[in-house]
Amino acid sequence: MIWSVSSAAQAGVAVLSLFGGFPKKIAPPEVLAKFWTGLASLIATIAFLVVKLLATGNWDYPTFKLFEWIDFVLFALCAILGFLYISALRSKTAEYPSGVKIVGTDLSDAAKAHLQKHPDADRLQLLQAFGGHPEIVWTSDSLTKAKLTLAAEYAVFIALLAFSFNLAIELLAHPVTKPVVDPPHQATLVDESSKLRNVHFDLNKSSLSEDAREKLSENAVILDSIFKKFPSSTLTVEGHCDDQGDDARNLALGYERAEVVRKTLVTLGIQVSKISVASFGKGAPVCTGVDDACRRKNRRVRLRIVQ
Repeated sequence: MIWSVSSAAQAGVAVLSLFGGFPKKIAPPEVLAKFWTGLASLIATIAFLVVKLLATGNWDYPTFKLFEWIDFVLFALCAILGFLYISALRSKTAEYPSGVKIVGTDLSDAAKAHLQKHPDADRLQLLQAFGGHPEIVWTSDSLTKAKLTLAAEYAVFIALLAFSFNLAIELLAHPVTKPVVDPPHQATLVDESSKLRNVHFDLNKSSLSEDAREKLSENAVILDSIFKKFPSSTLTVEGHCDDQGDDARNLALGYERAEVVRKTLVTLGIQVSKISVASFGKGAPVCTGVDDACRRKNRRVRLRIVQ
């Protein structure tokens, strides 16, 4: 069911109708009905204003959910307190022909004397015996305590009822949906493997320079992370050469370079079973020029992750 502002307004009218008669019917007796009706209306008005004050700002989703839980708790407390109040009202009042009377807990001396003669008399019969005057049957302290108890429970019950209903109407009239949050980006194998850096070599050399060793140390850290995130992945160490020299020599040199890198990675903690080597000789250049800078780019070892 989708609640609109119109639906909430209709619910508000129903609540106002409820407050028009229900509080008066359950109000403590022996006081003018206008007083209790006025008290209920005053409490309902205050609750309405408090809720409106709370709703002046734009609620975010966590605040909206918090008020939903508060309203649920208030309704639960309202039900509990309502039950306790009705039970107290029944135990502390008695129906008398001239109206409902509040009764106390401690009998007066006159009432005790009457009970000695009429031990089976109930509280209504005691009232009848003393002309319907509770102040003669019960002590003034116990009557005052009963009145204050009923008045306090009634006031708190009406306050909870008014606040919870008004808050519920406000929540229904201005719902806040949970914001859609894009799932966090999870690095793919391609993202991770793109961080690996090539290692370059001098002409006709397969030994590692200081710069190459630093790059391999950094690559080892990246590889360790990749193998933890993607356990089934493996590494192929590819050896490459420039265009100088014959094919056979370049294939052998490419293999020598790849093997040196493989052994270094193993010393840096990478599992032997994860690494394989391959040589492409001068068959897969990344630069087609014949200048020294271009040829140095081709004298390399590439680390390629295989899934």
